Amino acid sequence: GATFYAIAMSVCHICESIFDDANAILPVSTMMHGEYGIEDCCLSIPTIINASGYVGKVLPVMTEEEVEKLKHSAQMLKNVIAQIDL
Repeated sequence: GATFYAIAMSVCHICESIFDDANAILPVSTMMHGEYGIEDCCLSIPTIINASGYVGKVLPVMTEEEVEKLKHSAQMLKNVIAQIDL
């Protein structure tokens, strides 16, 4: 009944993918460098994970509406980050 079990299972799966050199495709947060027109924001995109760590992204085909919604999410994250005083 607690969410920490799911988080722990997800971390274990990521670690197993690294240790087993699995080339697993997992939804992990990585920096966007122009994908879908998004820069300088980390989003969870299907990502290839193996013994080298993050080795690439698998970019799903999206409709224009889906891309706009993803861009909106990225902008909302950037807005929150801009409010943090570090």
